[in-house]
Amino acid sequence: MLDLKDLWIGERIMTIEGHLIGTFEGRKDNERILFKYNNQVFTKHISEFELAPEEEFVQQMTFEEDLKNKSKQVNVHHKNAKIDLHIEVLAPHLSNAIPARILQYQKERFTQFIDDCIRNRLPNALIIHGKGEGVLRQEIRHMISLEPKIKLQISVNHDGATEIWFNS
Repeated sequence: MLDLKDLWIGERIMTIEGHLIGTFEGRKDNERILFKYNNQVFTKHISEFELAPEEEFVQQMTFEEDLKNKSKQVNVHHKNAKIDLHIEVLAPHLSNAIPARILQYQKERFTQFIDDCIRNRLPNALIIHGKGEGVLRQEIRHMISLEPKIKLQISVNHDGATEIWFNS
């Protein structure tokens, strides 16, 4: 059984019965906690939970779900190519994954998007990374700087997005 004194806000916990992984959001009283799962907060008894495994937990999705997510978020076949890297938009099934897994997935999708833009010879594209703490923004801008086929990057939307221009 978990000890409330050992939990910190945001720690990954798992229901014992259904193995649902979410986050500890605080205590309701001495026996009940606030558990966040799929962007909803539930009040549950502490005895229903255990710590989530330390290793990275990757929620599996079907091939069809992945194709659906990719096709609805990335469209590089027109002049207004853009990708929104917010995880809630890009891959809602990963919204409860650990930050390292989310960042890895966002970077993979960004790389795929850039490759598709280059293959389709687009002049420019927009990458929406959000303002946040800047971790994703810094990673994306670093990756942009390493791509020789990108000649220009411009911060837009008060630093919440980056517009890029490709070499002709």
